[in-house]
Amino acid sequence: MAILFTTATGLLSLFTILFVLVIGVFFILFFRDNIIAEEKKAERRAEKKAKAAAAAAAQKS
Repeated sequence: MAILFTTATGLLSLFTILFVLVIGVFFILFFRDNIIAEEKKAERRAEKKAKAAAAAAAQKS
């Protein structure tokens, strides 16, 4: 464990491990937020489509 904190190779390895973990957390949060945003967009599109279909049906009758 001492080699990890005292040598240049150990410090670079530690930095690499931490960097990969930070990138992983970033990607998880990024993808989660984008998935939620896309779901909201799809819901709004579906609501718009349903309103348009109801309006068209009301005009026909």
